[in-house]
Amino acid sequence: MTGHRELKCEIHPLGSLSPLRFVVVCSFYRGQYLLSYHKVYRSWETQGGHIDDGEVPEEAARRELYEESGVRDAELIPVCDYYAYDSEGHSNGRVYAAIINRLGDLPESEMGEVKLFDSFPEDLTYPLVTPVLFDEAKKAVNQSERFIHRKIDLERDRDYILECHCEINYECDTPWKRKMSYEDYRDEWFSLEGQIAEFLGAVDDSMKDSRTIAEIIEDGNGNTSGYLWAPFLEDKESGFSFADIQDIYVEKKYRGNGIATELIRYAEETAKRNGADVIRSGTGCENSASIKLHENLGFYTYRYEFEKKL
Repeated sequence: MTGHRELKCEIHPLGSLSPLRFVVVCSFYRGQYLLSYHKVYRSWETQGGHIDDGEVPEEAARRELYEESGVRDAELIPVCDYYAYDSEGHSNGRVYAAIINRLGDLPESEMGEVKLFDSFPEDLTYPLVTPVLFDEAKKAVNQSERFIHRKIDLERDRDYILECHCEINYECDTPWKRKMSYEDYRDEWFSLEGQIAEFLGAVDDSMKDSRTIAEIIEDGNGNTSGYLWAPFLEDKESGFSFADIQDIYVEKKYRGNGIATELIRYAEETAKRNGADVIRSGTGCENSASIKLHENLGFYTYRYEFEKKL
């Protein structure tokens, strides 16, 4: 597509469009926008470009951010998918927000310089798209800043993670078991003291490995918003290692805002940084929302388990 000034876009939920051809990075540094000046177009734009063969969108976003701004040290937040179109064609892409920790030197590229702005300049390459995508990115940044992660304190958080784990189990349990009301299921589950002790022991043991994610998520007012437990497992003989998302829970009043997606992305980034080969996660065969979430985030089925009631 060459009609840059006529290009428009539609915003879609994160993970809802496929295939993705482009990434756009909306970069923020100390409250200002970081834009790059295109030598050929002679106008300012976000960092971004094509997703190369073999790349996942986040890898493409990090590569484009460096190539077009020189920034390596930044936190990337997945924002949304977008549909871009003009009279010559259309394509799908993904938007990331970059919270820059340190600026870098611009490498040789199609960009001539980078500059910080308090507001958008008039000479934007994509004047109908860039402000729209930055608005979405600002929402994601504000949301991410509203939540903090803290390590689980089993003494303090025991009752909360038990309630979360019980509800997660119910949502992922076998269909015949889910014919029970949740109230009856919960009463039965909490009556099994050995099961509770086994679960708490597993959490405690997993936290001895510093790579394990065992965290409570709180909002800016200190209210508990969710919980994430993903132990890190490793086969000493083969060296194969993986993070296993055992529990992911978001409080009902916070649902529908992409927090579960952010938590899974967070787990992915943490696992990758700690040297995991893969990240795994499970759910119940009737938990359609969870299945769709995982598929949208690139998870695939790697095994099946069968059951026959006798």
